[in-house]
Amino acid sequence: MSKVKLQVRVHVETGDRNYPFVSPAFAPNGKIKPGVVVIRGNETPVERTLGYYIRDTENRKRRLEPVGTDAGVALNARRRKEATLKTKSFGIVVVHGTSQPPGNGSVSPKSRSTSARKPTTPTATRSRRR
Repeated sequence: MSKVKLQVRVHVETGDRNYPFVSPAFAPNGKIKPGVVVIRGNETPVERTLGYYIRDTENRKRRLEPVGTDAGVALNARRRKEATLKTKSFGIVVVHGTSQPPGNGSVSPKSRSTSARKPTTPTATRSRRR
């Protein structure tokens, strides 16, 4: 199983170097510190975060997948990707976010009923005052 890393695309000019993709800084509770990245082992505040990316290796090829500009969404996308790769390592086929054990064919999940329901309004749910 390959390691999934979260990368941040930033525009930081420090001296003569430009750091387009760096690691985000994490708080002790495991969440991403917004506006702070790790450059050369030091936490550095940045003004502009251009986006978050997931970096992993699949079939010996490094992939960089954009996941958005929100730190919470990016962290959830990384966790989802780790879970997907772990599921694949156990031999379970993952199809569009759902997992199926091998040999089950094309079993589709039950769909919710799409019957039209009458929308409730606050006046319809209240009892009449006398």
